[in-house]
Parts: sequence; C-alpha cells; structure tokens
Amino acid sequence: MKNISSGKKPRVSIITPCLNSEKTIEETIKSVINQTYPHIEYIIIDGGSKDGTLQIIEKYQGEIARWVSEPDEGIFAAMNKGIGLASGEIIGIINSDDWYVEEAVEKVVESYIAQPETDIFFADCMVVLEDIDFAFLRKGNLSRLVEEMSINHPTCFVTRNAYQKWGRFDNAFKFAADYELALRFYFSGAKFFYIPEVLAFMRKGGASESIKVHFDVFRIYTRYFHLFTAYRRIFPMLYSHFMDEARKKARNASRLILGEKKWKALRKAWLKKKFGGDLYRIKMSP
Repeated sequence: MKNISSGKKPRVSIITPCLNSEKTIEETIKSVINQTYPHIEYIIIDGGSKDGTLQIIEKYQGEIARWVSEPDEGIFAAMNKGIGLASGEIIGIINSDDWYVEEAVEKVVESYIAQPETDIFFADCMVVLEDIDFAFLRKGNLSRLVEEMSINHPTCFVTRNAYQKWGRFDNAFKFAADYELALRFYFSGAKFFYIPEVLAFMRKGGASESIKVHFDVFRIYTRYFHLFTAYRRIFPMLYSHFMDEARKKARNASRLILGEKKWKALRKAWLKKKFGGDLYRIKMSP
C-alpha cells in the first residue's frame, strides 16, 4: 500500500471472490494494493480454483490480510464469507475480473467522513467491452433502482453496520443477489450516497448476462412488488436479452466475414453512434 498518512481514518475491508481467474485476477489485486488510501484489509475468497489463480494470490500474499481457497456455493456465498471475515467499518467488493481506479477507496472514505449517517456509497463505473479496447460510462442512478440494478455493484461500499442491521446476500438468488440486497436496503430505509466519479472498471459478459439472471430478477420482483408488476417488467428485459444474443451472433459472423481489422473499425463506428460521448478508448493489460 502507498504510505499516505490518514490519521484515525477508518479501516476499509475489500473482498474479492474468485474461481479459476488466472487471466484477470492480477489486475484486480494490483488495483487494491495500489490504492492511495492505506488502511485497507484485503480478503480474497477463492472457490477452489484449479488453474493458476492460487499461484498469483500467493505472489501477493504479503499484501493480503487473509485468503482462503475452498469449495463454496457460488459467488454470493463467497461474498458472504468475506463479509463475515471482514473487520473494517466500510466493506467493498470487487470481483476478480474488475478493478478499481487508484483513488477509489480514498474517495469513499472522504464521503464517509463527510456523510457519517450514510449506509451505502455508490458511484459511476466504466464497462469494458469484449474483444475491443473500448469502454462506456455507466452512471450510478438510485432513482431507477426499483426498475433495475442501477447502482454499479463494483463501486458499492457498504458500512459494516448496514450488513449487521439488514443482512447479507440471499444465496437463494444465485445470479442477482446483489440486486435483491440493494432493494432490501432501499425498502428498509438505508441511506444511499452517490459519488459522481468513476471508481471502478467492470468487464462486460460472464454470468451477469446469462438468461438465468432474468429469472432471478423476476423472483425478486415478486418479492418486492405486485405479481402484475413483475410480469410487466420482465418481458421487456427478456426481449432485450434475446436481441443482445442475436446481435452477438451477427457480430461473430461479421468478424469472420470481414476480418479482424475491418470488424474492429465497423464495431468502433457503431459503438460511437450508440454511446456517443460516453464511449472511451482504454489501454487493456496484456
């Protein structure tokens, strides 16, 4: 950690759940241990990786407060395990294919000191697109939380007291427990605070885009809203999912037909049209 004096500022626990993450976890680890804020307790919960993940963790174990590797019941069970081990006043969770900006924790702590009554802090993040060195800006938006998961989970920092008061992730939701917990906090009266800055980068894809997420979300809607509302909201989401899958297939076909260079140029033009000023070129790690 960088040697920056911060007096009696709070300890922040950062949790990284992982499983077979050798391709991306080193970038995640570096983003935590290189934070400008020094009082960080870093915890890694591995689900029993069989690739080179553990060797990478061992490489940095001098910077890691605690890590365990054992089979678990999924990513949210791993997060709950990490929360149980955490001793910080504030707890952040960053997955093994995402990473923080260097001053992320420092900015959260500044907000925590200024807003001590707040339970959940959240911010903007950059969503890194697949197979191309571009990312788009996704702003955090609490006003849309009852419609969708509109607060970016990699940027969320939750106080220890909030977890003790309202509970952890409900592992009955294997793909969208973060959304259920956010709604539980929201309807329980938790206080949210938005930090209008980019705090994290999140890679697009993975389990978060599986159709199973939408079935989880439907069950969550039935828990918090009328059944009619659940049906009314889930059908547009399913339509959007199938359209995205169709676009992926068309994109893969275009890539084969056009070749890599022409495909990237065409996709870049389409992305700029879709995201406009919120599209940014980024330098990806090798």
